[in-house]
Amino acid sequence: FLRQVRANNVSVAGLWLQDWTGLRVDPFGKRLWWNWELDEDWYPGWSDLVKEVRALNDARMTTYVNPYLASTIAEEKKKYRRNLWLEAANLGYLIKNSSGQPYIQSSASRHFTFSTVDLTNPAATTWFKRVLRCNMLGDQSGCDGNATAVEGASGWMSDFGEYVPFDAVLYSGEPAETVHNKFPELWAKCAHDAVEEAGRTGDVTFWSRSASARSPSYSTLFWAGDQLTSWDEKDGMQSAFRAILSGGLSGMSLAHSDTGGYTEVAMAGVRWLRTDNLLMRWTEMESFTGAMLRTHPGLLPDKSAQVNSSAVLLRHFGFFSKVHALIAPYRTLLMEEAYEKGYPLARYMFLEFPKMLGIWDIADQFMLGSEFLVAPVFDKSDTFKMVVLPVGNWTHVWTGTVHQGTGAPSRVDAPYGEPPVFLWTMPPGEETTINKVAMSVQTKLMALFKQHNQ
Repeated sequence: FLRQVRANNVSVAGLWLQDWTGLRVDPFGKRLWWNWELDEDWYPGWSDLVKEVRALNDARMTTYVNPYLASTIAEEKKKYRRNLWLEAANLGYLIKNSSGQPYIQSSASRHFTFSTVDLTNPAATTWFKRVLRCNMLGDQSGCDGNATAVEGASGWMSDFGEYVPFDAVLYSGEPAETVHNKFPELWAKCAHDAVEEAGRTGDVTFWSRSASARSPSYSTLFWAGDQLTSWDEKDGMQSAFRAILSGGLSGMSLAHSDTGGYTEVAMAGVRWLRTDNLLMRWTEMESFTGAMLRTHPGLLPDKSAQVNSSAVLLRHFGFFSKVHALIAPYRTLLMEEAYEKGYPLARYMFLEFPKMLGIWDIADQFMLGSEFLVAPVFDKSDTFKMVVLPVGNWTHVWTGTVHQGTGAPSRVDAPYGEPPVFLWTMPPGEETTINKVAMSVQTKLMALFKQHNQ
């Protein structure tokens, strides 16, 4: 897959392999083994793969982890080196039930059972940090006993954190309903500190799904969770869009979503599967909303559209991977702004134009920083979008045409591959530093668009 997308002109900053611990199948779909060590039968030659990825302009290997441990490793997994659930249970490091036994929960199906590492226990947190350091970051000094260190990852999806039951018993003695909301912060801090203790601060990016008030202190990036592969605002593409914008108001300045969605259904006459059209439009949106552009194979990957399912999809994704890459200098300034002031990268319109009439009701377009206005298309049949341009001059990034903003909706052509994106255009001599960087990016985007459509 990696060689195929590279051969088709896709810009690759990293490879994300969620199933590095091995794959299991249950009634819900293709799932992972929650036993955080490399499955060497599933990925033989792992070190060579990491080196091949790194050879692509210093691209990085990224993986997956969550704070849960599968409870049926001994019974169901053919080969393993460490049974992490058993280790943690014997050490008393798992959240307990009212009987003092490890609290066993299920995820999506009754066959998929797990327990949660009790991160209110400092010893359990230290143990789990060492698992992350050893098995994911390749830090031999973090390994306990039978070392399972491999060539290290440079990041991971830091999933879940929202599953603490209200009747659980915690090491700290705190009420479970209090820890339920606090746990995402403990989980993010655990990952943050593991990276720091491994000496990899600034070199590893993990993206969190759950959060509490102080999670932005620890998480390096957020993502919008497991959307349905649909267009709607309930749990589809539009809900991911709104989650990113709303999260930005809550301190989650850097965020993204699973491009194309994740949750899919194909049973009992119900079908929600990722289509080519949805994947293309979601890619267009995520190229601008996301601090990172990342694809996902989906819950039913064999039934859903992938970026390499056809030449058309490969070409489309290749173009927008380069769009995302070209925005990097501007996005870097926005990240510095986020660090200094807490401003989100992707912003509701009212954050930039708070006094504009009707601006607080606009929820289908956004500002990327202060300079770019983006209006994603949320319907598979639409080839235009009604866009509200605030008063002033706005340059259409793909063609260079200057539009006069009036504050009223105006029709903008939006065929596939050409989502409405505009640059706030300052009068000559009044450009700011960030505006000049944005102008340079727009010039490059227009040249890329012209080359792509020749």
